[in-house]
Amino acid sequence: RKGSSCIGGIFQGSRDASEAERLREYHINTFLNKARACERNENYDVAIEFLNSVLREDRKGEHQLEVRYKLARLCHKMANRPEEALQHYRALFKLAPVDHPFKRDAYHGMKELSRQSPPVALSCT
Repeated sequence: RKGSSCIGGIFQGSRDASEAERLREYHINTFLNKARACERNENYDVAIEFLNSVLREDRKGEHQLEVRYKLARLCHKMANRPEEALQHYRALFKLAPVDHPFKRDAYHGMKELSRQSPPVALSCT
């Protein structure tokens, strides 16, 4: 009897873990969908917040490339976030495989942002 309850505990633990993982994936998909909707409505600040939420939830790292790319692109588009864009481009450049198109885009984004002197966000007086 004790052995069977122990085995049941192991199965229950793995069921809880898979349930937690399903819930995490649900949250990630919800955040991605909300970010897309916000981007369509040109509400970029909120879209960025939802994408940052995906990075926090994505413990397996399955969405890192896609989300870093979207974050870099959105932050680059906004005049007040060049430092964030550069941060995401750098992370993307490190994460992307050598022949991945995101690596090339990250390189070009970093190059373009490094040419801005002074950065757009700091040029207002």
